[in-house]
Amino acid sequence: TTIADGALLGSIGFDGADGNIPSSTLESSCFIAAYAAEDHSASAKGGDLVFGCTANGTADDQTSTEYMRILDSGNIGIGVNDPDAVLEIFSTSTQLKLSFDATDFCTFTVDTNHDITIKPSSTGQIILQPTTDSSDFFQVLDADGGFPVLNVDSSNERVGIGTSAPARSLHVRGADANIASFEGHQGEGLVISSAVNGRIDIIGYDDGATDYNDIMIRAGGTNSSGIYISKTV
Repeated sequence: TTIADGALLGSIGFDGADGNIPSSTLESSCFIAAYAAEDHSASAKGGDLVFGCTANGTADDQTSTEYMRILDSGNIGIGVNDPDAVLEIFSTSTQLKLSFDATDFCTFTVDTNHDITIKPSSTGQIILQPTTDSSDFFQVLDADGGFPVLNVDSSNERVGIGTSAPARSLHVRGADANIASFEGHQGEGLVISSAVNGRIDIIGYDDGATDYNDIMIRAGGTNSSGIYISKTV
């Protein structure tokens, strides 16, 4: 007999005596089933293994729900029957929860915007610690994988922004002349800019205006003395 791809090879059902006797093992309260993963022959015997259960409140004579499948490739799918990774978990709610006990855990959720949320319980922290220090222990890249937007050098305990080789505790390398900007809640701020001949410009600006602002450097509060730099030269 020719066994076609997707054909049921065999199954085991688990059920009780109440209600109708399942007409198929796939209608049992729980089942384990094997399916052909390809057209079978003497040289082709691929198979998938499926695990299913029936939800509370479901009447008899209903096909149970498949919850997990192991493909012929070894890929495991939970909530999905065609996993394209070693483990794929499919759900519109929290996909993964790692627990130390009932109250200490961390959840991982991917949403409809492709975002992932990693959320420890209570006051838990997210800690990244290498087994062996390296100059590129942690990196954030853009889509083309070029220079890292952020690079953590754990060997020298340095952080690079726009550079993979930070030379100081904090090394910022801008893609243009404006290396960094600092802005307050009123839209006014400060720009550090790389000028000609190695000069560094510190510029006060108002984000909502076309003019620049004065700069005041002081050691104390609002009324303390300091260095006043006028925008007018």
